[in-house]
Amino acid sequence: MGSPPSPDAKGVGCPEDLFRSNNPGRGPYLFSEEYRRPAREVWEKGYRSVTVHDQRWARRDIKTIQLLANVFAAQSAADHGVDEIVFVNEGMAIEGSHNNLFMVFGDTVVSHPLSNQVLPGITREVVIELAERLGYEVQERPVPLAEMFDADEVFHSGTLSEVKPCCEVDGKAIGDGKVGPVTRAIFDAFLAETDSAD
Repeated sequence: MGSPPSPDAKGVGCPEDLFRSNNPGRGPYLFSEEYRRPAREVWEKGYRSVTVHDQRWARRDIKTIQLLANVFAAQSAADHGVDEIVFVNEGMAIEGSHNNLFMVFGDTVVSHPLSNQVLPGITREVVIELAERLGYEVQERPVPLAEMFDADEVFHSGTLSEVKPCCEVDGKAIGDGKVGPVTRAIFDAFLAETDSAD
């Protein structure tokens, strides 16, 4: 990626307690890498999350580089040895640190409605379209955290998350603690849709 930034470069490194194993020091810090979808056997095991109080600014629907609270939330997941977080705002399960959140109740797929509280993800739109095409009812409504724990399935959606099954939140199993059939059907449809575009 070239030579490291000069000591006079603008910008600051991460705080000492953030990403401790890879503190970049002073100056700009950028990286890129080729996207590699997790192996299906890894995906089939599902992922774990923790809840985090949502401390982001009030206009989360605007895509900006103001993501420090998201970075701290992602670090909270790493500190807890899990894969993802669920932001909670005024008792409602809102979204992940860098993705949208869906819950499944029977044959109904639910996501927080578009508002200033969530980023209107492109993948979210695709998931809603695929769920409807597969015959599932889709509801966009706030979901209290307690209701989320009663869901049959939970999953995240995003550009890099694609359709990411969440089988445990705060150490509590979601449904039977396994990837559910609705999440799997939507992911398979997502793969068929996106892989055919290559």
